[in-house]
Amino acid sequence: MKILKLHQWNNLVVVLLISALFLVACQTKEQKSNNKYEDFISKLYARGQFNGNILIVENGVIAYQGSFGIGNIDPIDSLHINSIFRLGSVSKQFTAMGIMLLKESGKLSYDQDIRDFIPELMYEG
Repeated sequence: MKILKLHQWNNLVVVLLISALFLVACQTKEQKSNNKYEDFISKLYARGQFNGNILIVENGVIAYQGSFGIGNIDPIDSLHINSIFRLGSVSKQFTAMGIMLLKESGKLSYDQDIRDFIPELMYEG
């Protein structure tokens, strides 16, 4: 086995450092942006301030998506992009806001019969 002399180790270290700097410099703008989001959310998760899935869209294009934390405690299971969430009443305010926007744009009125939109619905009123 050949033992490298000190000046040979220095050359190896310099080559490795230059290679690392080159790789960092060659990252695309998209990769740097993704790392920005990943770093931010990872810090929140590490501090116990975030558990969930995240989707960031910029100009109609997915800029970042990720999953952090636990999706189920019985049995314990990690979150993943396709995790299913039980929303319960969380979505009601979004539905209400959507209805308000539709009314504001003149596409419906608050007292309009739902069967105008879903004629096969058998319930009146």
